[in-house]
Amino acid sequence: MIVKKTLGFFSLRNLLLVVTGVLVLYMGSSFVQQAGAHLQRQEELDQLDQQLAAALREEAQLEEELLYVQSPGAAEAWARENGWARSDEASVVVIAPEADASRQEEQDPRVGDSPESRRQLWWDFFFGER
Repeated sequence: MIVKKTLGFFSLRNLLLVVTGVLVLYMGSSFVQQAGAHLQRQEELDQLDQQLAAALREEAQLEEELLYVQSPGAAEAWARENGWARSDEASVVVIAPEADASRQEEQDPRVGDSPESRRQLWWDFFFGER
């Protein structure tokens, strides 16, 4: 009798249910893995799309810069930045005063704070000392 109950438990119907359950679990886990892989690929695709859009913007910016650099206006701007001038223009170079101008005035005994001494300094500069 015990043998008959054990055989009843392993009947064909129960065996099919167990196999079906195992297949459903296997298919479910496979589906979850595929869905995860799909989401990962979708994120990678979104990142690549963003990189592509940034590269296209940079390309457009570089093309605009290339068009400007090839223009005569860019050549003239470069020439002016490097101190070149046209034949009908005069080039002017501005020399900035030194940072320690006050220190030089202290060292020069001829320079004082009064306007007369400054006038005297300029007179001496242009016309020599008396």
